[in-house]
Amino acid sequence: MKLEDYKFESYLYVIKELGIDPRRDIISTYILDEILRAKPVKRAEEEVRSLVKGRRTVVVGAGPYVLRDLERAQENGLLDSSIILAADGASLAFQSFTGHAPHIIVTDLDGFPEEEVKMVNRGSIPIVHAHGDNMDKVVSFVPKMVWALGTTQAFDTQLVKNYGGFTDGDRACYIACAFNAAEIYLLGMDFSSIIGEYSNLSKFAGRIDRKRKKLLIGVRMLEDLAKRCSVQIVNASFNAAKIDGIKNI
Repeated sequence: MKLEDYKFESYLYVIKELGIDPRRDIISTYILDEILRAKPVKRAEEEVRSLVKGRRTVVVGAGPYVLRDLERAQENGLLDSSIILAADGASLAFQSFTGHAPHIIVTDLDGFPEEEVKMVNRGSIPIVHAHGDNMDKVVSFVPKMVWALGTTQAFDTQLVKNYGGFTDGDRACYIACAFNAAEIYLLGMDFSSIIGEYSNLSKFAGRIDRKRKKLLIGVRMLEDLAKRCSVQIVNASFNAAKIDGIKNI
């Protein structure tokens, strides 16, 4: 199956599982595209490519044991010379632990967007995702960022791209693969049903079942990526779920 056909099939699966209105996704995508016209998108893309290509990347998720994972990774030297892609609220966890912001923040802005704007304006590169439920945040926060790339789960526009994936964490892995990382390590991505503090618990009020569905979708997306990405993906998260094609350590 061609990559474009695969991404479309995956999107149909997500629509069915979560009852998503694709029209809203498309509207949000075009809103983000319009905002990005005032940003140095090409420069941001070139910087991401320069950082990731041929390098070890560490994707940090906002799982409940993310700080424990970061501590172990630091002890083992995994963070040394690695390019960090933090998934939304995990950017705050990484900054809290290390004292500095991640290289790249992959976000749909439902974690701690005010803090993410600060990190971006100090040098982090945001890869902002547009979907039907975050139009207001796209409008509120992206204009405050000095630069940004855009992603969508629908169809590409001139400035907003669909690299694959669905949740911030698995989408960060797809991005790392698309930009030719040498290897991909996962932290804070155990895919348990426990919601960690860096996931911004307030957003899940009354919607825990939906969160669990998203986690299962994330696992499926990573299993599909492991079949398609030529680089090794290793999950170094504590108590990580078994994901076909991905080694747990």
